[in-house]
Amino acid sequence: MSNNRESLQVDPPITEKNNVVVTEDTGYRVVINQPDQNVNLKFPKNNEIHTSKYTPINFIFKNLWEQFHRIANCYFLFIALLQLIPGVSPVSPYNTIIPLIFVLSVTAVKEAYEDFQRRKTDSKMNHQKTRVLRDGKWQDMTWADIVVGDMVKVKKGQGFPADLLLLSSSEDMGIVYIDTCSLDGETNLKLKQALPETSGLTHKRLLTEFDATIEYEGPNNAIYVFRGSLSVAGSDKLPLEAKQILLRGCVLRNTEWCVGIALYTSHQTKLMMNSTEAPSKRSALERKMNQVLISIFVYFVVICACCTLLSFLWTQAHYSETWYLAFDTGSRLDSLMNIFTFIISFSVMIPISLYVTLEGVKVIQAKWIDWDIEMYDEDTDTPA
Repeated sequence: MSNNRESLQVDPPITEKNNVVVTEDTGYRVVINQPDQNVNLKFPKNNEIHTSKYTPINFIFKNLWEQFHRIANCYFLFIALLQLIPGVSPVSPYNTIIPLIFVLSVTAVKEAYEDFQRRKTDSKMNHQKTRVLRDGKWQDMTWADIVVGDMVKVKKGQGFPADLLLLSSSEDMGIVYIDTCSLDGETNLKLKQALPETSGLTHKRLLTEFDATIEYEGPNNAIYVFRGSLSVAGSDKLPLEAKQILLRGCVLRNTEWCVGIALYTSHQTKLMMNSTEAPSKRSALERKMNQVLISIFVYFVVICACCTLLSFLWTQAHYSETWYLAFDTGSRLDSLMNIFTFIISFSVMIPISLYVTLEGVKVIQAKWIDWDIEMYDEDTDTPA
């Protein structure tokens, strides 16, 4: 056992506060060292993960859908459509359409760049190397190539490529120490221990000859809960619990190596089951502006309604006197249509130039943060 031992922490007890959500599933069954019997439609075909929001096919439509959830964009689109009506708009529609397209384009480019970075991170993660026991020998394979039932060897300082059942380790009694900071934010190391019946599987020959079957629950998001059993040939079923499970997102510490069986891969791992889709970013300033915009819009509608009413009353009162305006019998009703002209005329109360400026400021500030040398991580070559 390593002398350089950090503080340890065991898994918390199972309580109702864990907010466990278990999917309805009949359970999984894996036969060790017999991959042909592990062909199951429930299992992912590989261990790839994808956290990006968009695809080349749905980017334009999905991005526009998200952008028009902003009140300001809907407002300016409405004004631009009104300006396209002949005889209603006193100004050119390009005054609104061009700035609106600029705002939408800048936001779309920014979203595309961020999603591209997610794809790069996913690709880097999927192409990490690990050791997998196949055809009686250890092979270097990418994380993406791991399938359920594979026997995986992880060395100190490496992350676990999938949710693994711990079989053995370099320590006595199959003990390992793992860092779960990326999973639950806790910095203390946690202790995991293999079953006594498997802790002696420390050599390739023993691992290759190991004959057993694992039956366990279907994928769920409960990181502190696991229910299953291990049936070793010639013995009774051995109960499995969370103490024997190594979750993706954790890192092996203070242990030279460990060997485990992949139980959950890809988006069925507990890490991915607990992850959510990348949210659309809304700053506090933007949320405040939306509130102010609603107040201004109410005031704006009241002004347009009052001006339209006054236009109707004036037309009705001076219908017969102002012959030089060439009023006809329908002019009094036409005056009610002036509300659209007033809406366009008073639309400058909510200036689109403000949103153009804000989008430019966001881009510039983001670049300044990226260029800040004090926020640059030299070890991982990662800017802020």
